[in-house]
Amino acid sequence: MTIYYLDYCQRLISTLRACHSHGAAFVRRAALLGLVTGLAVLELVPAQAATNVPYLDASGTLQTAATATELITGGGAASLSSGWYVCNAGTAVAYTGTLTVQGDVTLILADGCQMNVTGTAAGGAGIDVSGANRLTITAQSTGAGMGALVAAAGVGDFSNPGGAGIGGASSYWNPGSTAGTITINGGAVTVTGGGGGFASGAGIGGGASSEGNGGAGGTVTINGGTVTATGGNAAASGAGIGGGGSSKATAGSGGTLAIHGGTVTATGGQGTYAAGAGIGGGGAYAEGGSGGTVTIDGESVVNANGGRWSGAGIGGGGSNRKDGSSAGAAGTLTIGSDSAVTAYGGGSASGATDPGAPVGAGGTSGMGSGAAQAISGMYRLSVSKDATSSGAGTVSPTGVWMITGKANMSFTFTPIGGSVIKQVSVNGMGIGTPASYTASGLTQDTTVVVTFAYPLTGSVAISGSAVVGQSLGVNTAGILQVQPGALSYQWLRDGSAIAGATGASYTLTAADANQSISVQVGSALYAGVLTSLSVQALPLLTGTIDISGSPVVKQVLTASATGTPAGSTLAYQWLRGGTPIDAALASTHTLVTADIGQAISVQVSATGYGGVLNSSAVTASKITPVITSPQATPITYGQTLASSTPSGAGVDGSFAWVDATTAPSGAGTSSYPATFTPTDPANYNTVALSIAVTTNPTAPTLSLTPASLSTITLGGSANVSAALAGATNPTGTVSFSDDGVTLCSARVDGTGTASCSVPGLLLAGDHPINASYAGDSNNQDATSSVQTLTVNPASVPLPGTGAGASGTAQVSISGPAGCLLDVAPTIAAATQADQLPPDATAPLGLLRFAVKDGGLGGSCSSVQVRAVYPSGSLAGLAAYKYGPHTQMTGATPTTTTGWYALTEAGMVGDAMSYSVADNGDGDSDSTAGRIDDPSAPLRLPGAAAAPTSVPTLGHTELVLLVLLLAGGAVVARRTNRKEGQQ
Repeated sequence: MTIYYLDYCQRLISTLRACHSHGAAFVRRAALLGLVTGLAVLELVPAQAATNVPYLDASGTLQTAATATELITGGGAASLSSGWYVCNAGTAVAYTGTLTVQGDVTLILADGCQMNVTGTAAGGAGIDVSGANRLTITAQSTGAGMGALVAAAGVGDFSNPGGAGIGGASSYWNPGSTAGTITINGGAVTVTGGGGGFASGAGIGGGASSEGNGGAGGTVTINGGTVTATGGNAAASGAGIGGGGSSKATAGSGGTLAIHGGTVTATGGQGTYAAGAGIGGGGAYAEGGSGGTVTIDGESVVNANGGRWSGAGIGGGGSNRKDGSSAGAAGTLTIGSDSAVTAYGGGSASGATDPGAPVGAGGTSGMGSGAAQAISGMYRLSVSKDATSSGAGTVSPTGVWMITGKANMSFTFTPIGGSVIKQVSVNGMGIGTPASYTASGLTQDTTVVVTFAYPLTGSVAISGSAVVGQSLGVNTAGILQVQPGALSYQWLRDGSAIAGATGASYTLTAADANQSISVQVGSALYAGVLTSLSVQALPLLTGTIDISGSPVVKQVLTASATGTPAGSTLAYQWLRGGTPIDAALASTHTLVTADIGQAISVQVSATGYGGVLNSSAVTASKITPVITSPQATPITYGQTLASSTPSGAGVDGSFAWVDATTAPSGAGTSSYPATFTPTDPANYNTVALSIAVTTNPTAPTLSLTPASLSTITLGGSANVSAALAGATNPTGTVSFSDDGVTLCSARVDGTGTASCSVPGLLLAGDHPINASYAGDSNNQDATSSVQTLTVNPASVPLPGTGAGASGTAQVSISGPAGCLLDVAPTIAAATQADQLPPDATAPLGLLRFAVKDGGLGGSCSSVQVRAVYPSGSLAGLAAYKYGPHTQMTGATPTTTTGWYALTEAGMVGDAMSYSVADNGDGDSDSTAGRIDDPSAPLRLPGAAAAPTSVPTLGHTELVLLVLLLAGGAVVARRTNRKEGQQ
């Protein structure tokens, strides 16, 4: 409702008091009448207007407003329409409902004015300034008495999220309202957003929403005054100044904020899951609000604190998602050089694990801190307690800020439970042990670390020999450290620190002789130092000790001292492996079995001097025996070294091959590694040596395989095979011979077998076959015994037209070794091309064959031919040969080619036999070494034919004959008829 003065009610009350004397009844009637009348006119009487009201403009200059409507006492929910309003000096104005700005409103807070606005409706703003509406708040001065405004939104619930303290209202389903234009030129303004439920509103800025987006921060300008703005507390909270929260959508962005002066403290609401920024975006379950555009300049003093659970100090709002990209973006921040700005990311101070950045993006639940943003003129300030401290204490406050060089922050350090401040460091450099520290005028990122520690207790002692040149150590077992820490050391000479002597050990120098040496020990985790008792350093014995002699068992070693102090008495102690040898106290020592393999040295001391002299160590060894005339028994190729016995002369012992399974790779003499083991291994070394072994070739035997020498037929294939026994990995070939003439050769295979086929056909007869192996570098040669290979005559079919000519002839062709059959014998019927003698016939066909020199080392000088025909088939026939034939014509030999009678053999019984010489009579091939031999038994003219039987006709033949005779008769009859007609 429109604001009116309430002085009417005050005059009414005064009137009622004046009429009290008239009686109670009258008073009651008058009061009732006045109340009714007052209520009737309350809407009709306008509030009074003040004139010439002073106020501060945006630049802080005092101006005067001609008129301003006075706000006297406040009331419930109300509206302010466009115009000027004033909260008079010294008055208290309180509204217990939302104060709604409609249009462009300027509110003057007069000095001493206290104005409170508390929204009561859940979800409503304290002062609703949304959309296109504008609110300017100003004061009349800047001192302690300036007017004050406290505005708080109503407390929301799970059905009604919170509205802004000043700005937009909230909504459950729809987006929260975006703030309008809000300007603060002065006054003490304290604003709190509405909390409760799922989402809360900003202190100054947007309202919240449960299902929709949070309201944006609108346009906010602060030119002066003291402004404290805090977002409401909820699961997803709003910013101190900026966007409202959202439980399921995107929180409101920060809008546009310009701070040109005054002191501003902005704190994001405390979120259960996601919080709003101090200045910037609101927090959300889903997407945090972005930071918007923020400008801070002039002599502004700004403190921005992100809300707990991930709100940035200045920048983006937090998010409950575990996706880092869902946090509110940083937005844009510009800071002037005269502004004092302090920003703190929500979460770190309260122990939350996911703080927002001091300046930058908001954080996200479960994903870590928001991304920080580098801002020109702002520096990172970290103040914390050393996590490795042994003591206890508090740092107040603690955390990480971003501040400008104009900002000041003070911190206090308080030890607890007997601890002390061990050190305060700034950027790694100690500044002593102050109880407080003020960060001001920063020009770089600054890290402040406070170390609390309990005092160091216990004792330390020096260990080692206090002799110049020797090293002293520190026994720290007596230090009492509940929590062990790294120790530090400082060595002292007569109570003064020795420069550079800060290690756990110290080597005494000449300057330390006859001086008191002590050490101080400190701890990285504890305060103070512990000082040891001092020791007195002695002069150092000087000189060298040398050992001479052969370091072999049973030999004598001698120690010689050089450069030792004149007149000093030396004492000797021999050492075995660094341990003193019993009774070895002289300058000599005879090596014994126990010394073998040990480092033998001697230690020398002198009366009146500190330290000892140590010789270099020599290693005692066993005696290495000398082996003379090493030898070994020979073996045969294929045997291993296990078959050879090594030996040699020297000390007692035995020989053995290193690898007795080694088989020499070939015949000859080679050396192989062996080992000599002495009978007395305690004092003598085992000797490795090389011994020569002679490997002899094998003496194998060679035998023809009986199965390869079976009887064959003329013209058949002849395969020969031999087996080599007793050879090892034989190579080379085996040659097969026929009566000394090599038939063929074959390589020996992996089983010692060689096989081959005769390159040609063997002639008939018995062939003495043997095999010979030529041997190789590892196997001797070998020759087999002779075995006979029999070649039987061939059965050759006859073409026959005469008696017995339908059978076969048994043909045998024999000759010298190496003469092979080139064309197998055949018997074929004679043709005109064969040019038989006139009127001669070849009833048993013509016999043909050819032989040749096989090139195996023999010759085909002549062959013998024998053909056995069926019984009685040669009766009346004469043996003839075709080919060149030389005969004497008078005294002159004449050679002709043709058929001629064989006179040297002829035919005996059923056999025809003859010989043919190479290029002799009957050889039809003039090539040397080749005989081509046609022959035949011929029937000459006048010779009686062998009797033959009369052939008989079968049934079919008789029918054909009858038909032929009948046909002839018919032809003759027709002929006779024609002749009679003529």
